[in-house]
Amino acid sequence: SNTNKVMFLADSSGEYGIDTGSSLPQLINKLKEKVRSDIQIGISQLNPEHFIKYNNQMLDLIKSGTIIYINIPIQSASNNILSSMHRKYNYEQIDKLFSDFNKIKFRNFSTHLLFGFPGEKESDAKKSINFIIKHSPRHVVASAFMPHPAIEASGYKNQISKDEVERRIKRCEEELIKHGIKVATDWGSVTNKIMNRIKFSLGLELKDYRVGPK
Repeated sequence: SNTNKVMFLADSSGEYGIDTGSSLPQLINKLKEKVRSDIQIGISQLNPEHFIKYNNQMLDLIKSGTIIYINIPIQSASNNILSSMHRKYNYEQIDKLFSDFNKIKFRNFSTHLLFGFPGEKESDAKKSINFIIKHSPRHVVASAFMPHPAIEASGYKNQISKDEVERRIKRCEEELIKHGIKVATDWGSVTNKIMNRIKFSLGLELKDYRVGPK
């Protein structure tokens, strides 16, 4: 059936156009101009640094009703952890980003938290939970840092025990549920749950998002 709804799926949607001199906002405006002026777009895996880079343009697209859903994975709301992760944003920036969403009454956004990153303290985990409660996204995925030889941080000091990571995730789940925030904490089937919620949010039938043999 004909639809004006489109979903952008990528590992890092905001990197679109860096090799061609274009950008995500330019792509969206081109689609409005060439395809349908009433197009409505959902965006997955839009890293905070990329929204911040195009902040005013992205907010305008939200206010106009062109962008109707965004998944922005912050990973953590602790500057200590964000710095250890080599993230290109800090608490103050993501706090402003999500506050702007609330100011313009944009509610259809989600995020991702990662617990148990090496060196994470109980206070760091609490900052992330409180951040989510403050901004109340549509839904959250809370997952565990999983050590792997290919991951640099697996060699860091102060690794967090599996039991402690599970405890922090469970606490996150309990706190968010108390505040009416949907949270997925599954360790094996998170992707399918995310996609199902995106389908519900956008009214889309997503059939071909999996990579690999049909």
